[in-house]
Amino acid sequence: MPTLIGSEISMKKIFIFFFIFLGCALFAQHQTKSDNQKEIPALASERFLIIPFLPKLYNSQIDYLLNKESGKTSRQLAEFFRDGINESLFNELKKRKHQPVDLMADTVKNRKELASIYRHTYLEYMPVPNQDNYVPPKKEVKQKGIKDGQIVVEAEVKDRFMNAKISDARLIPALHARYKTNYFIFINQMDIFSSPYKDGEIQNVESSNKKRLVIHYTVYSLNADEVNSGIAECIMDEEKYSPDGILKKYIRSLAKTITDRIEIQLKRRSK
Repeated sequence: MPTLIGSEISMKKIFIFFFIFLGCALFAQHQTKSDNQKEIPALASERFLIIPFLPKLYNSQIDYLLNKESGKTSRQLAEFFRDGINESLFNELKKRKHQPVDLMADTVKNRKELASIYRHTYLEYMPVPNQDNYVPPKKEVKQKGIKDGQIVVEAEVKDRFMNAKISDARLIPALHARYKTNYFIFINQMDIFSSPYKDGEIQNVESSNKKRLVIHYTVYSLNADEVNSGIAECIMDEEKYSPDGILKKYIRSLAKTITDRIEIQLKRRSK
């Protein structure tokens, strides 16, 4: 028959073992949490320079509708959307604690700067990259073959977008020196198509009032690495189309999409 003292000793051993086990479990949990925090660092505040598209790269098939609602000419619409895209990106980046600089904020002051940027860059159609597994796009693969006894070269057919390329290596360092920014967002082109369908897609007469909005863009780092690029697009469906309506409902949404993509790539680069 066990004595009272023996029972007390046994209970003490059980309690000691329990607390040691609990302490080890808590330490392991804390250690795992710390390791995970190291793997996914918090995104730091960054400085961005936002560069608008050239007015001639405003491509709209519904200006007659926009003119009817606003009275704006095609040239005025191009300037309206140049400013609207930049401002939407500026506000979205600001909302996320970044420090953006908008070259459309003072077009008179920045006219020479913009002319210099356009002069030292060029635009090139490239395959639209996959945002789920982003890698900078490369030129389309051209395949040679023989048809009717003649050598023919065929490019692989893919969706394409207007991509910005740096033609002068001094451009990015010069912009960094002037604006103290380390990322550079180039808005390359804006499209508004009168149909929501791409070439080759089956059309539905019930969707005749829908339009497609596309923004082409490229983001470079201070090292002139292509951080992200591609198109942000959406289908618009309105009874009446107005510049203000497109800006508030659709362009601001696409600015959020572009900012989301940029932040995803910055997090991957920081690991």
